[in-house]
Amino acid sequence: MRRIILFAALSLHTLTADAREAATEVVVSGGAAQIFKSTVTGSDAKSFLITSDAARAVTLKFAANNSICGVEVQTTGQHDYAKYAQFPITVPLATMINNSYKVSFFLTRSAWIGKQQCEFTLSVQ
Repeated sequence: MRRIILFAALSLHTLTADAREAATEVVVSGGAAQIFKSTVTGSDAKSFLITSDAARAVTLKFAANNSICGVEVQTTGQHDYAKYAQFPITVPLATMINNSYKVSFFLTRSAWIGKQQCEFTLSVQ
């Protein structure tokens, strides 16, 4: 009986230990660029959820180390995504109300194996 309780407690602990960081929400309302600088380590990704208060053109600028970092952009209206690994890069988007873009920075496989860190800058305007 004690083994079952111990096994159940350990199982629950392993399920809750792998929580991911929530995406940072960015609302584009025109004006000055919003700039975010951060670091990705390990197998985690750093994500941003970009929405707009109106239909408008939005420009994303990515800066990072080409051999360490990767970024992917996915829209809520589509199931596919675009991957980028050559930086710096500027990506123009056409946003609509009730449509958002998820931008995720991650380590490349070789950087992850080498336990490196991805330092990046994201500019949203």
